[in-house]
Amino acid sequence: MRTIPLRAALVLAGLLSVGCASSRPAAMPGIYQAYQQGDYAGAYAQAKSTAARHSGEGRREAVYMAGMSAYQLGKLDEARRYLAEAAGSSDAKLAGDANAGLGMVLLKQGRPDAAEDAFLAATKSLGAQDKAMAHYYAAVAQQKAGKVDQARANFTIARSLTADTNLRQSIHEQLGSVGFTIQVGAFAKQSNAQTQAQRVGLRSDRVGTPQIVPAIDRDGRRLYLVQVGQFSTYDSALAGKSRLGGLASSAIIVPLR
Repeated sequence: MRTIPLRAALVLAGLLSVGCASSRPAAMPGIYQAYQQGDYAGAYAQAKSTAARHSGEGRREAVYMAGMSAYQLGKLDEARRYLAEAAGSSDAKLAGDANAGLGMVLLKQGRPDAAEDAFLAATKSLGAQDKAMAHYYAAVAQQKAGKVDQARANFTIARSLTADTNLRQSIHEQLGSVGFTIQVGAFAKQSNAQTQAQRVGLRSDRVGTPQIVPAIDRDGRRLYLVQVGQFSTYDSALAGKSRLGGLASSAIIVPLR
């Protein structure tokens, strides 16, 4: 039995831009092929049908794929239910991948404490690189829950386990965080950033004064980030974001450095 490795699953979920997807497993090839080609609706339908016809470990592999496909389709409650079932597998690798997928769903649902538990459960049965990623996302969940010291510990563990340069850079950035801020735009032109900052300033009286922060992206291009507010916890930043009115829909919460 083989599942999509955590590393590939996170790439396909858009959560980490490293590595490449695994080769098609021998088991349930149609489901895996559909998933890796981006046909999540097709993979979901096939996986549900396969799960209905099987029991035991064959069913758990199918519900794992149903859960991952449901996540991609935005069916988060169904994804959580399927992945929680797959996490009970007697196959350690499948259980680890399913717990990691479950953590991804719980993070998306705004349940960082439950996500932390799922990611830490995943670390018990994964190989070094996948384990590094599970520790990384456990730390992200802890950070969102305001557990700063625990988050730093798991970021440090993840860094010790991985040789991936992108992941190590992400960890370095996270360890440099001293809180959170609300980012309301990233622009190649400083003039566009200034225009956005002025727009934000009209709505940010209870959040803070917008700042333009120069940055370099991973391709070496200069950007101008428009950020507003300084918050000690993720939840307080989320509350600040809600006060931005119409600008909140495109704003994101990022670590403050």
